Amino acid sequence: MVPANLDLDSRRHGDATAAAEGPVCNLSAALERLNGDEELLRLLIGVFHEDAPQLLAQAAAALQEGDLRTVERTAHSLKGLAANFDGAPAREAALAVELLARSGCTEGLMEAVEALQAQVSRLRRTLSR
Repeated sequence: MVPANLDLDSRRHGDATAAAEGPVCNLSAALERLNGDEELLRLLIGVFHEDAPQLLAQAAAALQEGDLRTVERTAHSLKGLAANFDGAPAREAALAVELLARSGCTEGLMEAVEALQAQVSRLRRTLSR
């Protein structure tokens, strides 16, 4: 699922429709942290594509059931996945969900989960290129 021609040389990666929101990720920085190991980066991208949709589905289901601990845990996992790629918008959205769920506050939690879903989708689109 990871394209062989993934642009690893570009300094910043984002989608044109959301350019005003800033970069979606920074694959150059991620690659630098991996000591230039492009194969490992591709592996991490594959893991992200596999795990992120499942984690989002788990978070949404847990939210419907009122299981804030699972919402917190899945958001924490998504935060880590996004951090692998310097995916600040997705990472920050996941942190917001994680903190709300941890606090037991349900006000605004649905909106925060929806924002997380949108940011993870942006990151997935970017990593699919």
